[in-house]
Amino acid sequence: MALTGKVALVTGAAQGLGRAFSEILLNNGAKVCLLDINVSKGNDVKSFFDKTYGSESTTFIPCDVSSETMLKDAFNKVKETYGRLDIMCNNAGIINESDWEKTVALNLVL
Repeated sequence: MALTGKVALVTGAAQGLGRAFSEILLNNGAKVCLLDINVSKGNDVKSFFDKTYGSESTTFIPCDVSSETMLKDAFNKVKETYGRLDIMCNNAGIINESDWEKTVALNLVL
């Protein structure tokens, strides 16, 4: 999968699946905008990726995806920085214990 020259945005990029998606995109030549609400972890993952892929390959944008204003600001920063967006990975999400139990009860058959 050749993604050289493509620009990707990944929400929830600081850990877990978002971090893994980001690394796959970087491995395939994309530039990746890392969005996450956790500024400390976001900066850490950007620093980690910078060592392997170079600082020009990633941009970290602190963002709470539940905030329309922050999302608009993030998209504007992507546009200002890269002039385009080719790939969107909508990964960020939250769940609490009662929602988890309801989801498991509804979707899992034992």
